[in-house]
Amino acid sequence: MLMDWDHLRQTYRLAERVTGVLHCGAHLAEEAHEYEQAFGPDVRVWWVEGNPAVFDKITAALSQYPNQHLIRALLAEVDGDRREFHITNKDGMSSSLLEFGTHATLHPDTVFVAHLTLPTRTVDSLVAEHGITGVNFLVMGLQGAEGLCLAGACGLLPSIDFVMSEVNESGIYVGNVMVGELDRMLHDFERTETQWFDDFGWGDGWWVRRQR
Repeated sequence: MLMDWDHLRQTYRLAERVTGVLHCGAHLAEEAHEYEQAFGPDVRVWWVEGNPAVFDKITAALSQYPNQHLIRALLAEVDGDRREFHITNKDGMSSSLLEFGTHATLHPDTVFVAHLTLPTRTVDSLVAEHGITGVNFLVMGLQGAEGLCLAGACGLLPSIDFVMSEVNESGIYVGNVMVGELDRMLHDFERTETQWFDDFGWGDGWWVRRQR
């Protein structure tokens, strides 16, 4: 997370307004403690991760947070398609459905070391299967595949008030969604914060639902 969490929490009164979190692309669930501190132990957080190599580490990280749950699934725009998932040497960091674009030259120490063919799932089908309710904060860190995730979340999106997502303004991954496309997909929201990582062409974006 590149953004100043304290700034977001205070500016948008998140402690008062967030009722549940769906975090797509868990990596190692590094934000678990921040979520509990920000929203309290009773707000439920669902983490979705597709990389089997990190499931045990996430489970261990979440063991002290009884209202935070891991869902093991590879997110995309359709259910049941089998696609290649590329896993890196950095404990899964930067692993993606997409091949490296400029990432390969910007971060040459990060390389793919495994390629698994896995079935895809949509956010909406996972929401139904796992009985996810009360979520109004969507987080996406899917290494360029955030647009695919959103395309499979049409049923959930009307209940969402805040979105935080990795964003790209160049081809970090082959075919990655660009920040302007995310703006169009999130047409009921306004992007009010953007934090870029140096001049590398990627960063984080923050969207707030326009007044209903």
